[in-house]
Amino acid sequence: MPTYLFISGKNWILSLAELTAYFSARNNKFEVQYFSREFFVINLDKKLEVSAMTDLGGTIKIGQPKTTLPTQIVKEAFLNKKQAKPKTDHPIHRHKQHPSRYDT
Repeated sequence: MPTYLFISGKNWILSLAELTAYFSARNNKFEVQYFSREFFVINLDKKLEVSAMTDLGGTIKIGQPKTTLPTQIVKEAFLNKKQAKPKTDHPIHRHKQHPSRYDT
């Protein structure tokens, strides 16, 4: 089953309803793996044709995931309370003040 990501339009409920009607009308069995106001992850029985984008007015973008990450890895990477702090001894932070060309 190929997996696709659909970025929904302004009315996400209508976008999801449009997708389900579209797949049903084409006898393409589907499973909604994840949905939110911003995007949907849907497994399809058949590969999606490129022309589908022109038929789906409630969808802004369609893509296919290249990989998946376990939730714990994402939490540790993006939701960790510890913020990375810039090093002040880095060469970019040790620049000398250059006199302005307008100084006299």
